[in-house]
Amino acid sequence: MAEAVSAHVTEVLVVGAGPTGLTLANELARQGVHCRIIDRALAPSIHSKALGVVPRTLEILEKFGISQSLVDQGNKVRGVNLYSREKRLVHLELAPLFHSEYPFLLIVPQSVTEIALLERLVRWGVRVERGVELVALAAEGEHVEATLRSGNGKEERVIANWVIGCDGAHSTVRHQLGMSFDGRAFARRFALADVGLDVDLPRDELHAFWVKGGFVGIFPMREESRYRLVFDLPSAEEEVTMSEVEHALARCGLGRARVFEPTWLSRFSINQRKTKHYRQGRVFLAGDAAHIHSPIGGQGMNTGIQDAFNLAWKLAMVVKKEAPASLLDSYEAEREPIGKRIVQLTALATRAMLVQNPVARGIRDWLVPLAAASRKRQEKMANGLAQLSHSYRNSPIVRDRRPDRSDGSLRAGDRLPAGWLNVNGVQVRLWDLLHDTGHTLLLFAGNPSGDVLVQQWMELERNIVDRYGDKIRVQVIGWDGSSSCTVHDGGGVIHAMAGLEQGGALLIRPDGHIALAVGPSPERVWDDVAQWIVPTGME
Repeated sequence: MAEAVSAHVTEVLVVGAGPTGLTLANELARQGVHCRIIDRALAPSIHSKALGVVPRTLEILEKFGISQSLVDQGNKVRGVNLYSREKRLVHLELAPLFHSEYPFLLIVPQSVTEIALLERLVRWGVRVERGVELVALAAEGEHVEATLRSGNGKEERVIANWVIGCDGAHSTVRHQLGMSFDGRAFARRFALADVGLDVDLPRDELHAFWVKGGFVGIFPMREESRYRLVFDLPSAEEEVTMSEVEHALARCGLGRARVFEPTWLSRFSINQRKTKHYRQGRVFLAGDAAHIHSPIGGQGMNTGIQDAFNLAWKLAMVVKKEAPASLLDSYEAEREPIGKRIVQLTALATRAMLVQNPVARGIRDWLVPLAAASRKRQEKMANGLAQLSHSYRNSPIVRDRRPDRSDGSLRAGDRLPAGWLNVNGVQVRLWDLLHDTGHTLLLFAGNPSGDVLVQQWMELERNIVDRYGDKIRVQVIGWDGSSSCTVHDGGGVIHAMAGLEQGGALLIRPDGHIALAVGPSPERVWDDVAQWIVPTGME
Protein backbone atom coordinates (compact mmCIF):
# COMPACT_ATOMS: atom_id res chain seq x y z
CA MET A 1 0.00 0.00 0.00
CA ALA A 2 1.21 3.55 -0.75
CA GLU A 3 2.06 5.81 2.17
CA ALA A 4 -1.12 7.67 3.14
CA VAL A 5 -1.53 10.99 4.86
CA SER A 6 -4.26 9.95 7.28
CA ALA A 7 -6.27 6.93 8.35
CA HIS A 8 -10.02 6.71 8.90
CA VAL A 9 -12.35 3.87 9.79
CA THR A 10 -15.73 3.30 8.18
CA GLU A 11 -18.23 0.47 8.27
CA VAL A 12 -18.91 0.39 4.51
CA LEU A 13 -17.08 2.09 1.64
CA VAL A 14 -19.11 2.38 -1.58
CA VAL A 15 -17.01 3.09 -4.67
CA GLY A 16 -19.01 4.73 -7.44
CA ALA A 17 -22.01 7.09 -7.25
CA GLY A 18 -24.03 6.06 -10.26
CA PRO A 19 -27.53 4.59 -9.82
CA THR A 20 -26.10 1.34 -8.40
CA GLY A 21 -23.90 2.96 -5.77
CA LEU A 22 -26.55 5.52 -4.86
CA THR A 23 -29.16 2.79 -4.38
CA LEU A 24 -26.82 0.83 -2.15
CA ALA A 25 -25.91 3.87 -0.06
CA ASN A 26 -29.58 4.88 0.27
CA GLU A 27 -30.66 1.48 1.52
CA LEU A 28 -27.77 1.21 3.97
CA ALA A 29 -28.62 4.68 5.33
CA ARG A 30 -32.32 3.83 5.50
CA GLN A 31 -31.40 0.75 7.51
CA GLY A 32 -29.28 2.85 9.87
CA VAL A 33 -25.84 1.71 8.65
CA HIS A 34 -23.06 4.27 8.18
CA CYS A 35 -21.26 4.32 4.84
CA ARG A 36 -18.99 6.52 2.78
CA ILE A 37 -19.61 6.86 -0.94
CA ILE A 38 -16.97 8.23 -3.31
CA ASP A 39 -16.80 9.03 -7.00
CA ARG A 40 -13.91 10.26 -9.12
CA ALA A 41 -16.21 12.52 -11.17
CA LEU A 42 -16.47 16.08 -9.91
CA ALA A 43 -20.22 16.22 -10.63
CA PRO A 44 -23.06 13.90 -11.69
CA SER A 45 -23.40 13.35 -15.44
CA ILE A 46 -25.78 15.70 -17.23
CA HIS A 47 -26.42 13.23 -20.05
CA SER A 48 -29.57 11.15 -20.28
CA LYS A 49 -27.67 7.82 -20.57
CA ALA A 50 -29.95 4.94 -19.46
CA LEU A 51 -33.56 5.94 -20.12
CA GLY A 52 -35.73 2.99 -19.16
CA VAL A 53 -36.93 2.30 -15.62
CA VAL A 54 -38.84 -0.97 -15.40
CA PRO A 55 -41.75 -1.74 -13.02
CA ARG A 56 -39.67 -3.83 -10.61
CA THR A 57 -37.19 -0.99 -10.19
CA LEU A 58 -40.03 1.44 -9.46
CA GLU A 59 -41.27 -0.97 -6.79
CA ILE A 60 -37.81 -0.94 -5.18
CA LEU A 61 -37.40 2.84 -5.43
CA GLU A 62 -40.83 3.28 -3.83
CA LYS A 63 -39.10 2.31 -0.56
CA PHE A 64 -37.07 5.52 -0.87
CA GLY A 65 -40.17 7.57 -1.61
CA ILE A 66 -38.97 8.67 -5.07
CA SER A 67 -40.94 6.52 -7.53
CA GLN A 68 -43.84 8.92 -7.94
CA SER A 69 -41.46 11.82 -8.54
CA LEU A 70 -39.76 9.85 -11.32
CA VAL A 71 -43.12 8.91 -12.83
CA ASP A 72 -44.12 12.58 -12.81
CA GLN A 73 -40.92 13.50 -14.69
CA GLY A 74 -41.00 10.64 -17.17
CA ASN A 75 -43.00 9.29 -20.08
CA LYS A 76 -45.15 6.19 -19.49
CA VAL A 77 -44.74 3.66 -22.28
CA ARG A 78 -47.67 1.29 -22.52
CA GLY A 79 -46.93 -0.50 -25.78
CA VAL A 80 -44.06 -2.02 -27.76
CA ASN A 81 -43.89 -2.41 -31.54
CA LEU A 82 -41.47 -4.45 -33.63
CA TYR A 83 -41.19 -3.83 -37.37
CA SER A 84 -39.29 -5.43 -40.21
CA ARG A 85 -39.18 -4.04 -43.75
CA GLU A 86 -41.64 -1.35 -42.60
CA LYS A 87 -44.22 -3.99 -41.64
CA ARG A 88 -45.26 -4.32 -38.01
CA LEU A 89 -44.54 -7.87 -36.83
CA VAL A 90 -45.44 -7.58 -33.15
CA HIS A 91 -47.50 -5.23 -31.01
CA LEU A 92 -47.70 -5.69 -27.24
CA GLU A 93 -50.03 -3.84 -24.90
CA LEU A 94 -48.04 -3.87 -21.68
CA ALA A 95 -50.57 -2.97 -18.98
CA PRO A 96 -52.56 -6.24 -19.17
CA LEU A 97 -49.30 -8.21 -19.09
CA PHE A 98 -47.50 -6.51 -16.20
CA HIS A 99 -48.40 -7.83 -12.74
CA SER A 100 -47.48 -4.60 -10.96
CA GLU A 101 -48.93 -1.33 -9.75
CA TYR A 102 -46.59 0.27 -12.29
CA PRO A 103 -48.03 -1.24 -15.50
CA PHE A 104 -45.72 0.62 -17.90
CA LEU A 105 -42.11 1.20 -18.84
CA LEU A 106 -40.92 4.61 -17.70
CA ILE A 107 -38.74 6.68 -20.00
CA VAL A 108 -36.82 9.09 -17.80
CA PRO A 109 -33.18 10.27 -18.18
CA GLN A 110 -30.64 8.59 -15.93
CA SER A 111 -29.58 12.06 -14.81
CA VAL A 112 -33.08 12.59 -13.34
CA THR A 113 -32.95 9.21 -11.57
CA GLU A 114 -29.54 10.05 -10.11
CA ILE A 115 -30.70 13.45 -8.86
CA ALA A 116 -33.68 11.83 -7.09
CA LEU A 117 -31.39 9.27 -5.46
CA LEU A 118 -28.84 11.95 -4.51
CA GLU A 119 -31.45 14.19 -2.92
CA ARG A 120 -32.84 11.30 -0.91
CA LEU A 121 -29.36 10.30 0.22
CA VAL A 122 -28.66 13.82 1.47
CA ARG A 123 -31.84 13.67 3.57
CA TRP A 124 -30.35 10.59 5.25
CA GLY A 125 -27.31 12.72 6.11
CA VAL A 126 -24.94 11.12 3.55
CA ARG A 127 -23.13 13.08 0.85
CA VAL A 128 -21.16 11.79 -2.10
CA GLU A 129 -17.44 12.60 -1.84
CA ARG A 130 -16.70 13.97 -5.32
CA GLY A 131 -13.33 14.05 -7.03
CA VAL A 132 -12.13 11.15 -4.89
CA GLU A 133 -10.81 7.97 -6.49
CA LEU A 134 -9.76 4.58 -5.24
CA VAL A 135 -6.11 3.90 -6.09
CA ALA A 136 -5.32 0.80 -4.01
CA LEU A 137 -7.17 -1.96 -2.20
CA ALA A 138 -6.03 -4.81 0.01
CA ALA A 139 -7.88 -7.33 2.15
CA GLU A 140 -6.47 -7.51 5.67
CA GLY A 141 -8.29 -10.30 7.55
CA GLU A 142 -11.31 -8.78 9.25
CA HIS A 143 -11.21 -5.53 7.27
CA VAL A 144 -10.19 -3.99 3.97
CA GLU A 145 -7.58 -1.25 3.53
CA ALA A 146 -8.23 1.26 0.78
CA THR A 147 -6.17 4.20 -0.41
CA LEU A 148 -8.17 7.14 -1.73
CA ARG A 149 -6.79 10.10 -3.66
CA SER A 150 -8.53 13.45 -3.95
CA GLY A 151 -8.17 15.93 -6.80
CA ASN A 152 -5.35 17.82 -5.07
CA GLY A 153 -3.26 14.65 -4.90
CA LYS A 154 -3.74 14.10 -1.17
CA GLU A 155 -4.04 10.45 -0.20
CA GLU A 156 -6.10 8.99 2.61
CA ARG A 157 -5.89 5.53 4.12
CA VAL A 158 -9.31 4.07 4.91
CA ILE A 159 -10.01 0.96 6.94
CA ALA A 160 -13.42 -0.43 6.01
CA ASN A 161 -15.21 -3.51 7.23
CA TRP A 162 -16.81 -3.89 3.80
CA VAL A 163 -16.13 -2.42 0.34
CA ILE A 164 -18.64 -2.40 -2.53
CA GLY A 165 -17.45 -1.79 -6.08
CA CYS A 166 -20.17 0.06 -8.00
CA ASP A 167 -17.63 1.77 -10.23
CA GLY A 168 -18.73 0.62 -13.66
CA ALA A 169 -17.34 -1.41 -16.52
CA HIS A 170 -13.75 -0.26 -15.93
CA SER A 171 -14.04 -0.96 -12.20
CA THR A 172 -10.91 -0.15 -10.20
CA VAL A 173 -12.23 -2.39 -7.42
CA ARG A 174 -12.45 -5.34 -9.80
CA HIS A 175 -8.95 -4.66 -11.18
CA GLN A 176 -7.49 -4.37 -7.68
CA LEU A 177 -8.98 -7.76 -6.83
CA GLY A 178 -7.52 -9.28 -10.00
CA MET A 179 -10.93 -10.60 -11.04
CA SER A 180 -11.53 -11.51 -14.68
CA PHE A 181 -14.19 -9.83 -16.82
CA ASP A 182 -14.79 -12.42 -19.49
CA GLY A 183 -16.73 -11.91 -22.69
CA ARG A 184 -16.43 -10.17 -26.02
CA ALA A 185 -17.47 -7.10 -27.98
CA PHE A 186 -19.76 -6.97 -31.00
CA ALA A 187 -17.93 -5.96 -34.18
CA ARG A 188 -20.60 -3.45 -35.18
CA ARG A 189 -20.63 0.09 -33.81
CA PHE A 190 -23.77 1.85 -32.63
CA ALA A 191 -25.00 5.37 -32.08
CA LEU A 192 -27.52 7.12 -29.88
CA ALA A 193 -29.10 10.47 -30.59
CA ASP A 194 -31.34 12.56 -28.35
CA VAL A 195 -33.10 14.81 -30.83
CA GLY A 196 -36.25 16.66 -31.70
CA LEU A 197 -38.34 14.69 -34.17
CA ASP A 198 -41.53 15.39 -36.07
CA VAL A 199 -42.87 11.90 -36.74
CA ASP A 200 -46.29 10.26 -36.79
CA LEU A 201 -45.76 7.58 -34.13
CA PRO A 202 -47.67 7.03 -30.85
CA ARG A 203 -45.78 8.72 -28.02
CA ASP A 204 -46.77 6.13 -25.43
CA GLU A 205 -45.15 3.26 -27.33
CA LEU A 206 -41.64 2.07 -28.18
CA HIS A 207 -40.76 1.37 -31.79
CA ALA A 208 -38.03 -1.05 -32.88
CA PHE A 209 -37.19 -1.56 -36.57
CA TRP A 210 -35.19 -4.43 -38.07
CA VAL A 211 -33.62 -3.01 -41.21
CA LYS A 212 -31.50 -5.17 -43.57
CA GLY A 213 -29.08 -6.52 -41.03
CA GLY A 214 -29.36 -3.54 -38.73
CA PHE A 215 -31.55 -1.93 -36.12
CA VAL A 216 -33.22 1.40 -35.35
CA GLY A 217 -34.96 2.01 -32.02
CA ILE A 218 -37.15 5.04 -31.35
CA PHE A 219 -37.96 5.93 -27.73
CA PRO A 220 -40.30 8.85 -26.94
CA MET A 221 -39.15 11.10 -24.10
CA ARG A 222 -41.40 13.22 -21.92
CA GLU A 223 -40.89 16.52 -23.70
CA GLU A 224 -43.06 16.99 -26.77
CA SER A 225 -41.26 15.96 -29.98
CA ARG A 226 -38.15 14.71 -28.09
CA TYR A 227 -36.91 11.19 -28.84
CA ARG A 228 -33.95 8.91 -28.24
CA LEU A 229 -32.79 7.06 -31.35
CA VAL A 230 -30.46 4.07 -31.15
CA PHE A 231 -29.11 2.53 -34.37
CA ASP A 232 -26.23 0.55 -35.83
CA LEU A 233 -23.58 2.42 -37.79
CA PRO A 234 -22.12 1.29 -41.08
CA SER A 235 -19.40 3.98 -40.93
CA ALA A 236 -16.34 4.22 -38.71
CA GLU A 237 -16.39 7.99 -38.22
CA GLU A 238 -15.58 9.23 -34.74
CA GLU A 239 -18.49 11.68 -34.43
CA VAL A 240 -22.16 10.92 -35.01
CA THR A 241 -23.60 13.32 -37.56
CA MET A 242 -27.16 14.52 -38.15
CA SER A 243 -26.98 13.06 -41.65
CA GLU A 244 -26.43 9.62 -40.08
CA VAL A 245 -29.49 10.17 -37.90
CA GLU A 246 -31.55 11.10 -40.98
CA HIS A 247 -30.21 8.06 -42.83
CA ALA A 248 -31.22 5.79 -39.94
CA LEU A 249 -34.78 7.14 -40.13
CA ALA A 250 -34.86 6.64 -43.89
CA ARG A 251 -33.80 3.00 -43.42
CA CYS A 252 -37.00 2.29 -41.49
CA GLY A 253 -39.33 4.21 -43.83
CA LEU A 254 -39.39 7.48 -41.89
CA GLY A 255 -37.29 9.52 -44.32
CA ARG A 256 -39.76 12.40 -44.33
CA ALA A 257 -39.51 12.92 -40.57
CA ARG A 258 -37.86 16.23 -39.62
CA VAL A 259 -34.93 15.99 -37.20
CA PHE A 260 -33.82 19.03 -35.22
CA GLU A 261 -32.13 20.32 -32.03
CA PRO A 262 -29.81 17.45 -31.07
CA THR A 263 -28.86 17.54 -27.38
CA TRP A 264 -26.63 14.46 -27.30
CA LEU A 265 -25.01 12.43 -30.09
CA SER A 266 -22.75 9.56 -29.08
CA ARG A 267 -21.10 6.52 -30.62
CA PHE A 268 -20.59 3.31 -28.65
CA SER A 269 -19.64 -0.36 -28.84
CA ILE A 270 -21.54 -3.23 -27.25
CA ASN A 271 -19.62 -5.47 -24.87
CA GLN A 272 -20.96 -8.63 -23.30
CA ARG A 273 -18.87 -9.32 -20.20
CA LYS A 274 -19.36 -10.67 -16.70
CA THR A 275 -17.33 -11.63 -13.67
CA LYS A 276 -17.50 -15.22 -12.52
CA HIS A 277 -17.87 -14.13 -8.89
CA TYR A 278 -19.56 -11.12 -7.30
CA ARG A 279 -17.63 -11.37 -4.03
CA GLN A 280 -14.09 -11.79 -2.79
CA GLY A 281 -13.95 -11.87 0.98
CA ARG A 282 -15.18 -8.54 2.33
CA VAL A 283 -15.36 -6.91 -1.11
CA PHE A 284 -18.41 -7.12 -3.41
CA LEU A 285 -19.16 -6.05 -6.98
CA ALA A 286 -22.50 -4.73 -8.21
CA GLY A 287 -23.95 -3.33 -11.42
CA ASP A 288 -21.67 -2.71 -14.41
CA ALA A 289 -18.63 -3.61 -12.30
CA ALA A 290 -19.95 -7.19 -12.35
CA HIS A 291 -21.72 -7.38 -15.72
CA ILE A 292 -22.15 -5.34 -18.89
CA HIS A 293 -24.27 -6.21 -21.88
CA SER A 294 -26.23 -4.93 -24.84
CA PRO A 295 -28.62 -2.05 -24.04
CA ILE A 296 -31.39 -3.92 -25.88
CA GLY A 297 -34.29 -4.17 -23.45
CA GLY A 298 -32.99 -1.47 -21.10
CA GLN A 299 -31.81 -3.97 -18.50
CA GLY A 300 -28.45 -2.52 -17.42
CA MET A 301 -29.26 0.23 -14.92
CA ASN A 302 -32.25 -1.70 -13.60
CA THR A 303 -30.16 -4.80 -12.95
CA GLY A 304 -27.54 -2.73 -11.14
CA ILE A 305 -30.15 -1.09 -8.90
CA GLN A 306 -31.53 -4.48 -7.97
CA ASP A 307 -28.06 -5.91 -7.36
CA ALA A 308 -27.51 -3.05 -4.94
CA PHE A 309 -30.76 -3.42 -3.05
CA ASN A 310 -30.34 -7.20 -2.75
CA LEU A 311 -26.91 -6.72 -1.18
CA ALA A 312 -27.74 -3.68 0.96
CA TRP A 313 -30.49 -5.13 3.15
CA LYS A 314 -28.43 -8.26 3.79
CA LEU A 315 -25.30 -6.28 4.60
CA ALA A 316 -27.31 -4.04 6.93
CA MET A 317 -28.62 -7.05 8.86
CA VAL A 318 -25.12 -8.49 9.22
CA VAL A 319 -23.60 -5.16 10.28
CA LYS A 320 -26.33 -4.72 12.91
CA LYS A 321 -25.77 -8.34 14.00
CA GLU A 322 -29.38 -9.20 13.22
CA ALA A 323 -28.31 -12.06 10.92
CA PRO A 324 -25.31 -14.39 10.62
CA ALA A 325 -22.52 -13.36 8.23
CA SER A 326 -23.39 -16.39 6.07
CA LEU A 327 -26.41 -14.42 4.84
CA LEU A 328 -24.03 -12.52 2.56
CA ASP A 329 -23.17 -15.71 0.66
CA SER A 330 -26.65 -15.53 -0.86
CA TYR A 331 -25.88 -12.27 -2.73
CA GLU A 332 -23.81 -14.00 -5.42
CA ALA A 333 -26.03 -17.10 -5.31
CA GLU A 334 -29.09 -14.96 -6.16
CA ARG A 335 -27.76 -12.22 -8.41
CA GLU A 336 -25.07 -13.97 -10.47
CA PRO A 337 -27.54 -16.30 -12.29
CA ILE A 338 -29.71 -13.31 -13.15
CA GLY A 339 -26.73 -11.35 -14.48
CA LYS A 340 -25.64 -14.37 -16.51
CA ARG A 341 -29.12 -14.83 -17.98
CA ILE A 342 -29.44 -11.15 -18.93
CA VAL A 343 -26.03 -11.19 -20.65
CA GLN A 344 -27.08 -14.27 -22.64
CA LEU A 345 -30.55 -12.99 -23.59
CA THR A 346 -29.39 -9.53 -24.62
CA ALA A 347 -26.61 -11.07 -26.71
CA LEU A 348 -29.15 -13.32 -28.42
CA ALA A 349 -31.48 -10.37 -29.09
CA THR A 350 -28.62 -8.29 -30.48
CA ARG A 351 -27.48 -11.07 -32.80
CA ALA A 352 -31.07 -11.52 -33.99
CA MET A 353 -31.38 -7.88 -34.96
CA LEU A 354 -28.02 -7.90 -36.81
CA VAL A 355 -28.70 -10.96 -39.00
CA GLN A 356 -27.09 -10.32 -42.39
CA ASN A 357 -28.28 -13.30 -44.43
CA PRO A 358 -31.58 -12.46 -46.23
CA VAL A 359 -32.89 -16.02 -45.90
CA ALA A 360 -32.14 -16.07 -42.17
CA ARG A 361 -33.85 -12.68 -41.81
CA GLY A 362 -36.93 -14.07 -43.55
CA ILE A 363 -37.07 -17.05 -41.20
CA ARG A 364 -36.64 -14.73 -38.20
CA ASP A 365 -39.45 -12.44 -39.39
CA TRP A 366 -41.73 -15.45 -39.80
CA LEU A 367 -40.95 -17.07 -36.44
CA VAL A 368 -41.09 -14.04 -34.15
CA PRO A 369 -44.77 -13.14 -34.73
CA LEU A 370 -45.72 -16.79 -34.20
CA ALA A 371 -43.86 -16.90 -30.91
CA ALA A 372 -45.37 -13.60 -29.76
CA ALA A 373 -48.95 -14.63 -30.64
CA SER A 374 -49.33 -16.71 -27.46
CA ARG A 375 -50.65 -14.79 -24.45
CA LYS A 376 -48.53 -16.97 -22.17
CA ARG A 377 -45.36 -16.09 -24.12
CA GLN A 378 -46.34 -12.43 -24.15
CA GLU A 379 -46.61 -12.44 -20.36
CA LYS A 380 -43.29 -14.24 -20.05
CA MET A 381 -41.53 -11.77 -22.34
CA ALA A 382 -43.15 -8.70 -20.79
CA ASN A 383 -42.55 -9.69 -17.17
CA GLY A 384 -38.98 -10.70 -17.99
CA LEU A 385 -38.43 -7.28 -19.56
CA ALA A 386 -40.02 -5.65 -16.50
CA GLN A 387 -37.85 -7.85 -14.20
CA LEU A 388 -41.03 -8.82 -12.34
CA SER A 389 -40.54 -12.54 -12.94
CA HIS A 390 -37.00 -12.74 -11.54
CA SER A 391 -37.04 -15.31 -8.77
CA TYR A 392 -34.63 -16.76 -6.23
CA ARG A 393 -36.19 -20.22 -5.95
CA ASN A 394 -32.74 -21.86 -5.93
CA SER A 395 -31.32 -19.53 -3.29
CA PRO A 396 -29.74 -21.10 -0.19
CA ILE A 397 -31.75 -18.76 2.04
CA VAL A 398 -35.28 -19.55 0.86
CA ARG A 399 -37.39 -22.53 1.94
CA ASP A 400 -40.64 -23.92 0.61
CA ARG A 401 -41.99 -26.45 3.10
CA ARG A 402 -45.05 -27.39 1.05
CA PRO A 403 -45.44 -30.23 -1.45
CA ASP A 404 -44.40 -29.38 -5.01
CA ARG A 405 -47.13 -27.38 -6.73
CA SER A 406 -47.87 -27.16 -10.43
CA ASP A 407 -50.80 -24.74 -10.20
CA GLY A 408 -48.74 -21.60 -10.87
CA SER A 409 -49.08 -20.26 -7.31
CA LEU A 410 -46.23 -18.46 -5.59
CA ARG A 411 -43.15 -20.35 -4.47
CA ALA A 412 -40.48 -19.40 -1.97
CA GLY A 413 -38.01 -17.12 -3.75
CA ASP A 414 -40.67 -15.41 -5.89
CA ARG A 415 -41.47 -11.72 -5.63
CA LEU A 416 -44.67 -10.98 -3.73
CA PRO A 417 -47.03 -9.46 -6.32
CA ALA A 418 -49.32 -6.51 -5.77
CA GLY A 419 -52.70 -7.16 -4.14
CA TRP A 420 -55.44 -5.65 -1.99
CA LEU A 421 -56.84 -6.53 1.43
CA ASN A 422 -59.69 -5.25 3.59
CA VAL A 423 -58.61 -3.70 6.91
CA ASN A 424 -61.55 -2.71 9.11
CA GLY A 425 -63.66 -2.06 6.03
CA VAL A 426 -60.98 -0.08 4.15
CA GLN A 427 -59.16 -1.35 1.05
CA VAL A 428 -55.41 -1.41 1.71
CA ARG A 429 -52.50 -2.45 -0.52
CA LEU A 430 -50.88 -5.73 0.48
CA TRP A 431 -47.48 -4.01 0.18
CA ASP A 432 -48.52 -1.36 2.71
CA LEU A 433 -48.81 -4.09 5.37
CA LEU A 434 -45.16 -5.07 4.90
CA HIS A 435 -42.38 -4.06 7.28
CA ASP A 436 -40.64 -0.92 6.07
CA THR A 437 -37.09 -2.20 6.65
CA GLY A 438 -37.40 -5.72 8.08
CA HIS A 439 -39.17 -9.03 7.48
CA THR A 440 -42.92 -9.59 7.44
CA LEU A 441 -44.67 -12.80 8.46
CA LEU A 442 -48.05 -13.17 6.73
CA LEU A 443 -50.21 -15.80 8.45
CA PHE A 444 -53.14 -16.99 6.32
CA ALA A 445 -56.19 -18.36 8.14
CA GLY A 446 -57.46 -20.33 5.14
CA ASN A 447 -61.00 -21.19 4.04
CA PRO A 448 -63.03 -21.63 6.06
CA SER A 449 -61.15 -19.53 8.63
CA GLY A 450 -61.29 -22.02 11.45
CA ASP A 451 -61.00 -20.61 14.95
CA VAL A 452 -58.40 -23.20 15.96
CA LEU A 453 -55.92 -22.18 13.24
CA VAL A 454 -56.60 -18.48 13.77
CA GLN A 455 -55.87 -18.88 17.48
CA GLN A 456 -52.67 -20.79 16.69
CA TRP A 457 -51.53 -18.00 14.36
CA MET A 458 -52.36 -15.31 16.90
CA GLU A 459 -50.38 -17.15 19.57
CA LEU A 460 -47.47 -17.46 17.12
CA GLU A 461 -47.77 -13.72 16.43
CA ARG A 462 -47.40 -12.93 20.13
CA ASN A 463 -44.42 -15.26 20.48
CA ILE A 464 -42.68 -13.86 17.39
CA VAL A 465 -43.09 -10.31 18.68
CA ASP A 466 -41.77 -11.33 22.11
CA ARG A 467 -38.71 -13.01 20.60
CA TYR A 468 -37.86 -10.78 17.63
CA GLY A 469 -39.36 -7.40 18.53
CA ASP A 470 -39.65 -5.02 15.59
CA LYS A 471 -37.38 -7.09 13.34
CA ILE A 472 -40.44 -8.99 12.11
CA ARG A 473 -43.89 -7.58 11.52
CA VAL A 474 -46.62 -10.21 11.85
CA GLN A 475 -50.03 -9.99 10.16
CA VAL A 476 -52.85 -12.55 10.41
CA ILE A 477 -55.03 -12.54 7.28
CA GLY A 478 -58.49 -14.05 7.41
CA TRP A 479 -60.79 -15.21 4.64
CA ASP A 480 -64.11 -13.39 4.16
CA GLY A 481 -66.19 -13.23 7.33
CA SER A 482 -63.57 -14.29 9.86
CA SER A 483 -64.58 -12.28 12.92
CA SER A 484 -61.31 -13.08 14.71
CA CYS A 485 -59.21 -11.14 12.17
CA THR A 486 -59.04 -7.44 11.41
CA VAL A 487 -57.49 -8.06 7.98
CA HIS A 488 -59.56 -9.93 5.41
CA ASP A 489 -58.80 -11.30 1.99
CA GLY A 490 -61.93 -10.67 -0.09
CA GLY A 491 -62.81 -13.81 -2.01
CA GLY A 492 -59.54 -15.42 -0.93
CA VAL A 493 -57.66 -13.82 -3.84
CA ILE A 494 -54.36 -13.49 -1.96
CA HIS A 495 -54.78 -16.93 -0.38
CA ALA A 496 -55.15 -18.46 -3.84
CA MET A 497 -52.23 -16.44 -5.27
CA ALA A 498 -50.05 -17.79 -2.46
CA GLY A 499 -51.40 -21.34 -2.80
CA LEU A 500 -52.54 -21.25 0.84
CA GLU A 501 -56.30 -21.77 0.56
CA GLN A 502 -56.14 -24.15 3.52
CA GLY A 503 -53.99 -21.79 5.55
CA GLY A 504 -50.27 -21.29 5.93
CA ALA A 505 -47.56 -18.66 6.17
CA LEU A 506 -45.24 -16.57 4.02
CA LEU A 507 -42.16 -14.84 5.40
CA ILE A 508 -41.44 -11.80 3.21
CA ARG A 509 -37.93 -10.39 2.99
CA PRO A 510 -37.13 -6.65 3.00
CA ASP A 511 -36.83 -6.77 -0.81
CA GLY A 512 -40.35 -8.19 -1.21
CA HIS A 513 -39.29 -11.75 -2.11
CA ILE A 514 -40.65 -14.76 -0.24
CA ALA A 515 -38.11 -16.25 2.15
CA LEU A 516 -40.33 -19.01 3.53
CA ALA A 517 -43.59 -20.70 2.57
CA VAL A 518 -45.23 -23.27 4.86
CA GLY A 519 -48.61 -24.88 5.31
CA PRO A 520 -50.68 -24.60 8.51
CA SER A 521 -47.90 -25.68 10.89
CA PRO A 522 -46.53 -23.01 13.28
CA GLU A 523 -43.53 -25.07 14.36
CA ARG A 524 -42.05 -25.01 10.82
CA VAL A 525 -42.10 -21.21 10.94
CA TRP A 526 -40.08 -21.22 14.18
CA ASP A 527 -37.44 -23.58 12.81
CA ASP A 528 -36.64 -21.53 9.71
CA VAL A 529 -36.90 -18.01 11.10
CA ALA A 530 -34.33 -18.93 13.74
CA GLN A 531 -31.79 -19.75 11.00
CA TRP A 532 -31.87 -16.28 9.44
CA ILE A 533 -32.80 -13.71 12.08
CA VAL A 534 -31.07 -13.23 15.44
CA PRO A 535 -33.55 -12.79 18.31
CA THR A 536 -33.72 -9.44 20.09
CA GLY A 537 -31.16 -9.15 22.88
CA MET A 538 -28.79 -11.71 21.30
CA GLU A 539 -27.13 -9.40 18.75
